[in-house]
Amino acid sequence: MILSIVISLSIVFVPTVLFTSNNVRASAIKEYIDKTSLKAKKIDIKLNNIKNSVINISDFIEYTIDMNLIFSGDEIEINKYMNSYIANLENLLKKNAKSVEDNIDAYVVFNYDLIRNKEYPYQSLLVYDNYSNSYKLSENVAKISDFKEDDIAFSWYFNPIYNASGVWSNPY
Repeated sequence: MILSIVISLSIVFVPTVLFTSNNVRASAIKEYIDKTSLKAKKIDIKLNNIKNSVINISDFIEYTIDMNLIFSGDEIEINKYMNSYIANLENLLKKNAKSVEDNIDAYVVFNYDLIRNKEYPYQSLLVYDNYSNSYKLSENVAKISDFKEDDIAFSWYFNPIYNASGVWSNPY
């Protein structure tokens, strides 16, 4: 009698436990996939926002910079113009760096031949300062002699020059 009760309970209990555990497992996997997918979509949106801000700044510069003046050959005028142009870009960079969520920094890289500064390849680099929780402008960050064209670490500098436009450089 006890044996028949145990067998009856096993016939009912074991399939129920297996069915329930399979349902719980399937539900947990679905929940994990849904959460992971949502997180990936959020990250993708943030990265696209940052990429779009890079494109917008690039487009702004492309349509506002006076290339006729730059190619005029008058070194003094070119130098004055580029210094003024870069100074005016600072506000755009600050606004961009603050308005794009999860943005770490914003900078504009000019071909050093254009800015007529052979020693320093770029003059505007806006960096987020974790201590003051604000953005600050750094100048003369690195000398051009430190930049190596064949070093992939400097692709962020050389790729826009070779492409003659703003680019989305990995790993950024």
